[in-house]
Amino acid sequence: EYRVAVKYEPTAGDQRFLPAQTTFMADKPGDYVLRVVLERAAFPPDLVEVAGAEYALLSGLALGGREAQARQRDAVANARLPLEARSARAGIVFRLVPAGEFVRRPVPGAGAAVEAQAERKVRVSRHLYVSRSEITVSHWQAVMSPGSTPPAGEEGELPKAGVTWEEADAFCRSLCLVEGVPAGSYRLPTEAEWEYSCRAGTQTPYYTGETEGDLRAAAWYGASGGAPHPARRLLPNAWGLCDTLGNAWEWCADWSAALPLADLTDYAGPENGTERILRGGGWN
Repeated sequence: EYRVAVKYEPTAGDQRFLPAQTTFMADKPGDYVLRVVLERAAFPPDLVEVAGAEYALLSGLALGGREAQARQRDAVANARLPLEARSARAGIVFRLVPAGEFVRRPVPGAGAAVEAQAERKVRVSRHLYVSRSEITVSHWQAVMSPGSTPPAGEEGELPKAGVTWEEADAFCRSLCLVEGVPAGSYRLPTEAEWEYSCRAGTQTPYYTGETEGDLRAAAWYGASGGAPHPARRLLPNAWGLCDTLGNAWEWCADWSAALPLADLTDYAGPENGTERILRGGGWN
């Protein structure tokens, strides 16, 4: 994000207020100078840019992935944001997800309440940093038990499964404390942010396509799963996020409720409810 300060500096002793605009009439040439300061807002000190981070391969992804990655590249180039960043203390790696929108469609077979809802555009208005994998056992231990010995080998790379929503929320709050940032700096994604991040520009059932064979390239599930697997072993989406499908269900911040019948921007669900939202499916 950028901060833009616009200031008119009087040069002839005239203190009249002028509206902020790039063209205007002055009493005589040189009466006013338009000064525009453009500066990059400081990158959060708890995030460290990952040098040499590479863009995800587009081979094997559904239509829309190429355009989505182009927007990611544009955000890196023009907003001067790192493609990949690591939390300074816990070592969680995040990928840049650029602002944008997707079309939310009713889910076939999900019941009359969902089927009755019309398509609507869902917009995410701000760039996000989203963890490139599900939170692993090692991540969990680094945040919830700092100073303890991390698990050896592949055990530490397994998703931290079996946590309640309250425990997942507590992890995010603890991560803020560990990294020394204000509460809420790290949080669960809203369902809109989750689906937007998972789809990465695609509109097919899976970001790899429509068939079960397409799903197999991206997800540990059912017969292909058998058990949780170490993170980042299958095809990531166009933004470099892995295991959004399969391996372990993922909590969202929202209470479960029907979406409003309108296009939505930065939708975060109702303030209360009875159930939280899970997305993405699991290994079984």
